[in-house]
Order: sequence, then structure tokens, then C-alpha cells
Amino acid sequence: MIHIIQGTIYIEDIEEFLRKLKAVGIKNNTTIQALDADKLAGEKHVMFAVEKALNSFKAGRNIANDLAKEILLYAAGTRQINKAIHLGIHKGQNKMHSL
Repeated sequence: MIHIIQGTIYIEDIEEFLRKLKAVGIKNNTTIQALDADKLAGEKHVMFAVEKALNSFKAGRNIANDLAKEILLYAAGTRQINKAIHLGIHKGQNKMHSL
């Protein structure tokens, strides 16, 4: 089941925010990826990235070592994490899609 949560958040410490997201994901046996909504083409863009990432893991073609990173790669349309990271969250005010 895929849930997309949208909202606005102010992030002071990116590393701490990501640690908290990861802890929630582990506790709930789920994958969470936070994306910068201002850099996405909407919900269909997010769903496309999630479906592609899931399929790549099922077929053993994944580049990333975890599903959240693979979603980020597909959302950015690249296979290089250093290029994809621009779709992630940043310090300060963020409009977010979180899966």
C-alpha cells in the first residue's frame, strides 16, 4: 500500500530529520521517502517513481541499496544519487511529499 502525505515543514537539522523518518519507517516496517514537492510534477510523478523503484527491486535491477533511495533516483530521472539528491528535502522551509 502506498500513502502520499503532503505538507509543509521547517527543517533545522536535515540529518536529525532523516534519522527520525528512518526510525519511524523501521518501527512500522515501511519505507519513507521525503521529496521536495516544489521540484515534482505532482502525485503521478511520485507514483511513477515508486512503481519503477518497486519493480527494479523485484527484478534485481536496483542501483540503490534501499527502496527509499531507489525512489529518489527514479523521481529525479537519473541513476546517480549525487544528481538525484536535489529532489530531497533541504534545510529551512520545505513543501513535501512524503511516502
